[in-house]
Amino acid sequence: MNKKIKCANTLLALLIVGLTFFMISCNKDAKTFTYADNLDTREITSSNSNYINDSSLIAVSELHNTYLSQIISSFNTNCTDKVVELDSCFMRITDISSSKKSEMLNKLNNGEICNTIDELIFRVKESDITSAPQVVYYIKTIGEIFNSETIYYDTICGKLNAIKNNICNDTDIDARGCVVLKSLIYTLEKSSYFWLPLNNGGSGEGYDFLTSVGTRSLFGDIILADGVSISMGFLCGWFAITPIGLIVIAAEGALSSAFTGIINM
Repeated sequence: MNKKIKCANTLLALLIVGLTFFMISCNKDAKTFTYADNLDTREITSSNSNYINDSSLIAVSELHNTYLSQIISSFNTNCTDKVVELDSCFMRITDISSSKKSEMLNKLNNGEICNTIDELIFRVKESDITSAPQVVYYIKTIGEIFNSETIYYDTICGKLNAIKNNICNDTDIDARGCVVLKSLIYTLEKSSYFWLPLNNGGSGEGYDFLTSVGTRSLFGDIILADGVSISMGFLCGWFAITPIGLIVIAAEGALSSAFTGIINM
């Protein structure tokens, strides 16, 4: 447990240092989105900063896995109401205020946290992303990777990396669409490792939990719930992302997939 807390603190520090600016690695619009090391300090810290980098997105996905570990490590599998138990476990995770965690639980219980590919596609279509048709195309392509009942970590990573390369080379995708897609991909990579069994190349941690609670959920649905929730966080919070906001996005993704894992029993 101490090791997990230390890991969480390290990732939190990385977020606070690396996520103060909203930057992306695919430089789609030089007038608005530029690498942070080319910016004046005043520009980075201004209210108009919209910069994030790939390492920041990866840090969010890794912190999400840490929160998942915290949730399931204290989960009582013999409880009578697993949703109530999930709520209790989520309230015990670190780094986030009780009021913010309660707010996220209310969103979950009211069905306001998106956890499916179809919901993400709908939200992208309704957004003002200028490259929405291309973003939707890539989201659908990503979703198809998880349609099989049997999925393997190495295969998933290979396919996701190929799609990520295509995204970076696609000049039709704007900066905002790039962040939405990359946050989805990085989270799906980390989530796949967490949830898949050892025989499928995963850590076995999430699989052991699902076995203990007797879930009938498919791995693909649980993993996609992670990625969709975090991608939605970047889609909806494009102009309001702060370091603590990104921590909340990571926690909300963990909550979404853990919930998906226990509801089909």
